[in-house]
Amino acid sequence: MYQHFNNRKRFIQRLIAYFFMVLAVIIGVAGATAWVLGYRFNVADKGVDRITLLQFSSFPTGAKVFVDDKQLNFSTPGRYDEAIPGAHKVKYSLEGYRDWEKSMSLKEAEVRWLNYARLIPEKITSTDVTSFGGFHQALIAPNGDYILLTETSSSRILKIVDISDPKNIKTNDLKIPDAILEGKGKESFEVIEWDRSSNYLLVNRKIGKNSEILKLDRREMSASQNLTKLFGVSFSKPHFLGNDNNVIYAISGTTLRKFDIRAKTASAPLVNGIESYDLYGDGKIAYVASEKNQQKIGILNGDKDSVIFEYNNVKPTLATFTHYYHNDYLAVAREGKLNIISKPLSENNGGVVTIETPGGVDYLSHNGSGRILLAGRKDKVFSFDLETSENFQFATKGFSGKPLWLDDYHLGYASAGNLNIVEFDGTNLQTLVPALNFGVFSGNNEHLFTFVKKDKKIILQDSSMILLK
Repeated sequence: MYQHFNNRKRFIQRLIAYFFMVLAVIIGVAGATAWVLGYRFNVADKGVDRITLLQFSSFPTGAKVFVDDKQLNFSTPGRYDEAIPGAHKVKYSLEGYRDWEKSMSLKEAEVRWLNYARLIPEKITSTDVTSFGGFHQALIAPNGDYILLTETSSSRILKIVDISDPKNIKTNDLKIPDAILEGKGKESFEVIEWDRSSNYLLVNRKIGKNSEILKLDRREMSASQNLTKLFGVSFSKPHFLGNDNNVIYAISGTTLRKFDIRAKTASAPLVNGIESYDLYGDGKIAYVASEKNQQKIGILNGDKDSVIFEYNNVKPTLATFTHYYHNDYLAVAREGKLNIISKPLSENNGGVVTIETPGGVDYLSHNGSGRILLAGRKDKVFSFDLETSENFQFATKGFSGKPLWLDDYHLGYASAGNLNIVEFDGTNLQTLVPALNFGVFSGNNEHLFTFVKKDKKIILQDSSMILLK
């Protein structure tokens, strides 16, 4: 009897032990899984949060990283996976360079890339490269290798500055061939754009009230063409179609049309009553059109015309199309609001984000990657980050108009005789060098090329963005 009681007691003890062992394993696996998935106990609010991941990088690399005034045990580039949701401040510090700081609010399980920081030297060294007789217009080629400069609006000579090798900068004169010019009289020239290959240019030549659109070949100027003469119609606001420099879109009268230069053909009207349009990539076009006091905003995708908004009145309106991280976006600025529609061509779009823009805007665009939308009027700037769904507002003090994109995340503008740099969200404003309203970084980011006026001459300067050894 006593032995039977002991056996039963041992059985119950083993059962209880197995229960707690299994429970410990379950808790351990659950805890380990939660840890791997990023869940952490938040001492501040005594709750459990899912941590965020911060990815750090900078130019130059090697900067010390501080999160909420605590120095991490690595320098840029690096990653930090212990940040809890909420407000945080990040600082990069590198000897000889100005500190970089960013305040942000992080969401649960967010991955935030802080990989666009430019550390500016405390003292910038500039060198005069070459001089020019004037400064009317300057455009950087899409490949970043060439700067186009026109000294005056009436000059038939375009200056091409080759900055592909900062140690061996070359300048070449391109003369617009007399043979392709038709009308006679007082003339002026305005360069519209480069093509993607950085080999061709569209130029508007004005003669009195008339104008001619020219396509210039920088490698063989004798092959340049007068497109107005080629098609026998006048048109304005032409833009190259993606990678095809033989196809352009343009406004002819009140219609949007497509022109094939090689085939010498023009399409039937694609959109009537066109006011403005924005060509994205290889063919998607956001447009604003109006007829008989009716206004519409749509997207032209090949032969398909999709009207997104219609209004019973005509108001100043701008529209742009962009694509970022597998999604299309249409941005429309109208009556003091900026509406951003995701997946506008889908039956069920991804919704609309509305940003107040008091007083309206005069320009609307996006950066090269399509991630940042930019709008503004005078010295007011509004921006929206499609990746984080954050919007920002700031001012370009001392400068009125559209700022330059110096790279994919930094804007530039001239004020008080200096070129300033600021990030797309209005932070890390820095004064760079004395300059006119133009600047471009070299391909390796180590040089900044600007123009400055000295002794009645225009000087191309090379400023080092790294500390000289």
